[in-house]
Amino acid sequence: MQKNHLLGRMASICAKKILQGDKIIIIRSELTSITGKLGRNVNKYKSIFKKKTNTNPRRGPFHFKSPSKILYQTIKRMIPHKTMRGSKALKNLKIFEGLPRIFSKIKKEKFFEAFRYKVIKNYRKTVNLGKVCEVLGWKNRKFIEQKSDQLAALGKVVLKKKKEIKKFRINNLLKFDKNNPIPKIFLK
Repeated sequence: MQKNHLLGRMASICAKKILQGDKIIIIRSELTSITGKLGRNVNKYKSIFKKKTNTNPRRGPFHFKSPSKILYQTIKRMIPHKTMRGSKALKNLKIFEGLPRIFSKIKKEKFFEAFRYKVIKNYRKTVNLGKVCEVLGWKNRKFIEQKSDQLAALGKVVLKKKKEIKKFRINNLLKFDKNNPIPKIFLK
């Protein structure tokens, strides 16, 4: 996923798709948007973090500060995760912060139904999940942003090369013979 996806809308779409049996991988979970101002969202999550077992807090409930875990919990609450069907569906879901190297060269899809500018009005305040998590104590934001930007640039270059190769193949489809050597452009 990229920026401008609303948390709840995206989570409900993902929940529905994984229940249908699709495999979903969400990248850059820290760029997911939440409606409302930063202070309001921080207070909401702080009130959630206060909830614990009175007699022995080590027994749970356990709350996470990373955006991928918060997004996972949001999707998990939308499906029947205690049933066999729900637990199988959760195995089809993977969520990452930043852009892992293996996904940098793959074309990404977006959920257009969850885009911020399609769902809410322009003057409404939104904040990224990464900013909220950083205020709550998540420490990896700057590092992940740097690495993701580098890999995104690399992915764009690779996709551009793939398009050039595809155009070259289409334009020169009739010129290829089995006996001719492979052009140098394919060897790069």
